[in-house]
Amino acid sequence: MLRASPAELRKAAQTANVLVRAGINFVCMPALDDADIASLRAESLRRIAQLADQAEQDAASCA
Repeated sequence: MLRASPAELRKAAQTANVLVRAGINFVCMPALDDADIASLRAESLRRIAQLADQAEQDAASCA
């Protein structure tokens, strides 16, 4: 099992807290290795960009 450092755990907890404060539903997933961490982070960024695009479209349609 790959054990995370305290700094990595703090960063993950901070990220989760930001999502919670923004009201974004999320799923916490364990990472298997460094490559998996990179893949999961890239997917998260892609999904956040998708949410931002959707919010912009919703705002434009309300205006």
